[in-house]
Amino acid sequence: MSPQTRVAPGWWVRQHDPESSLYLPTPLAARNRLEVGWSLVSTLDGAGAAALDRRGVLQLPDASWVLDWWFNHDGTWKRASSVGGVRQRRTDGLPVADTRVRVGPNELIVRHGAAPRTGPPGAAWVTIEIEVDGPDPIGLAIVATPWTLRDQGRIDHVQVENGLLTVDGRPALVAERLPRAVHVVEVADELVDELAVIDQPASAGEGSAREVAASTLVAQSPDGVAGAALIWPMAHRSTLRLGVPIGPSEPGVELDPDELTGLGDVDAVAKGWALHLAAEPTIELPDATLTAVARAALAQLLAASDGAWFTGADAHSAAIAAGAVARAGHGTLARGVVGEVARLTDDDPAGLTAVLEACVGLGITMSADEVADAPEDLLVHLARALHVCRRRLRRCGVGWWPAAGRDELRRLVAVATVLADGWDQDGVADNARAVAELLVEGAKTEPVAPVIAEAVDPERSSVGAARADDGATVDGVSDPGDQELQSGLTTEVRWVRRTPGADLDLPATLAAARADIACGDPAGAVTVAAVASLLNRLECWPDAVHPIRPLGVGEDGASVATMAHLLAATFELSAPIQADGLVVFPAFPPEWWGKPAQFSAMAVLGGSASCALRWHGARPALIWELRPDAGRGASKRSEGRRLSAPALDPAFAAEDLDGEALLAMPPGAAEFLTARAEAAQAAEAAAETSGTGTPQEAGSSTDDRGASAGEPQTGDGRAGGGVTMNVGIPTRRRSDGA
Repeated sequence: MSPQTRVAPGWWVRQHDPESSLYLPTPLAARNRLEVGWSLVSTLDGAGAAALDRRGVLQLPDASWVLDWWFNHDGTWKRASSVGGVRQRRTDGLPVADTRVRVGPNELIVRHGAAPRTGPPGAAWVTIEIEVDGPDPIGLAIVATPWTLRDQGRIDHVQVENGLLTVDGRPALVAERLPRAVHVVEVADELVDELAVIDQPASAGEGSAREVAASTLVAQSPDGVAGAALIWPMAHRSTLRLGVPIGPSEPGVELDPDELTGLGDVDAVAKGWALHLAAEPTIELPDATLTAVARAALAQLLAASDGAWFTGADAHSAAIAAGAVARAGHGTLARGVVGEVARLTDDDPAGLTAVLEACVGLGITMSADEVADAPEDLLVHLARALHVCRRRLRRCGVGWWPAAGRDELRRLVAVATVLADGWDQDGVADNARAVAELLVEGAKTEPVAPVIAEAVDPERSSVGAARADDGATVDGVSDPGDQELQSGLTTEVRWVRRTPGADLDLPATLAAARADIACGDPAGAVTVAAVASLLNRLECWPDAVHPIRPLGVGEDGASVATMAHLLAATFELSAPIQADGLVVFPAFPPEWWGKPAQFSAMAVLGGSASCALRWHGARPALIWELRPDAGRGASKRSEGRRLSAPALDPAFAAEDLDGEALLAMPPGAAEFLTARAEAAQAAEAAAETSGTGTPQEAGSSTDDRGASAGEPQTGDGRAGGGVTMNVGIPTRRRSDGA
């Protein structure tokens, strides 16, 4: 099957163009290598999620084809996937997108969202709203091509009947008004010539629409290279709504185009998501970008969830996602995932860790009655995982469990013990205690020292710019970073690479940062914030990023592992799940001193907690409120301190359920904050003197030319060129040596 190069996506064109900065003169160019990054679009209860890239190209779940959009203003059809000037913005990181391109005097706007669809549970529409904002008419084509966002795809059969596009037997597109022209071809490349003969499609009459309504067009390709194009004339300042069905459908029930008319627009969809995400629990960390990206990660995970799994996830990332989503207040979406994780994983340390992590994350949100009423959701899987751990450790000894993972196992088992006691599940608690006793036989492991790779040459990679010796910070802003570095209190960002000097592995970086947070190492917090800043710039969720340019280069452009680790790390930076009391803000780097933080109604072991951090000069102050729940283990928790904040004041401990306290000043905080304030004032004065105004915030997703986030740009605004990104060294390899 030869690739259909004339309708190939933009990444294929750029990787094969010797004039492009993304040119790959190897067979590797046949697959997307340098633009791997997209987001998910679905409803909260949708069955599966569609993938949307940064140019508005849509791929349905498990589909081997994409829906591209082409436009015609001056008699020439242009493809959004490859033309310059396409830019996309996501509303507050929500699962909606606004993609725009300048077409003559017009702005062509394509908005993507999702809404529930009439049908079985999980049925949904991915809505596409097209608007012509300008005085001229435009021709619009929605084109199905045998490509995917990652590789060459396949279309064997395509059909358009009464304006409904069906690809390989799957309904693919419904419109609120019929297209004026339809082309189906056995070879997708022929669509370029078919559409080229259409002159000024906006002048087409109503007769052509009636002809489309009365016709059935079919094309079959034994080579899997069929294609289709549906064309609409768009008058000036006109709109069009399309719907792409996802999820199950009733057998024999046709899709109703009139249903699209009654749906809310994409702005209404965004408002609904925003209201949903504003519900408790809430978290606000000192790094505003991290807070916003964690919120976006939660929205993406909710869109990816179908109640039993997360679109594109492996078992371990699904386990982390289930625990994080449950802690975010969506336990009903996580309950079905725990059983699937238990079914899909092996009885080895990695698989058992995944099951225990999912069970603990969900378990702290469930009462004894909820656990007893539905044991298949949690209790059965927790009991079995603990039983297998106990049996294997007895037979094989503590050496069977990798030393690097024993501290995490101890933590999970300790939490499981308290949970089982609170649920009055004595057998489960006894097994957990037995596992803990068997682990005592092995010496407590020290934190695993990261393997530091050689520093990358800053001239070859901007990875060296963020924490190089020249004084730049993680966000690439030299002021007040110079003063912070001189104070000796800045914290290094630790990137994990797939090989030394190679791509940044985001899930592995976040997993290592979570281990640092568990040890109270502030490097974990700074690393998570650096990853969030990078994701904010990319506006997508790849599993790996190019070491020089802000491009996704991994295997997964919407990585559930990246989303889940980042959301879990955000919770752990606020209040990690521990059996021996509540620790708040466990890893608090000097870069966060003087900045407020808070969380409210967060599920913790034994109930829920709210806490606010404020600053009186250089002294931190805590205000807290704990709400015990005996059904979640509160009545049987060990005696001793209830709340502590060792990263802020190691001597502080409180037993009261609510209260406030002024903590001791962290060593060096007064000098650090004074230097930072003076540097900020100097930077502001310099900006006013130069007439440039306020310095641009680090982490901005677009430049002053409106360039698409993450799109390589040259000095004159064209795609390509050598843009550097602000991520830092030192780095460390993954623990598996990959």
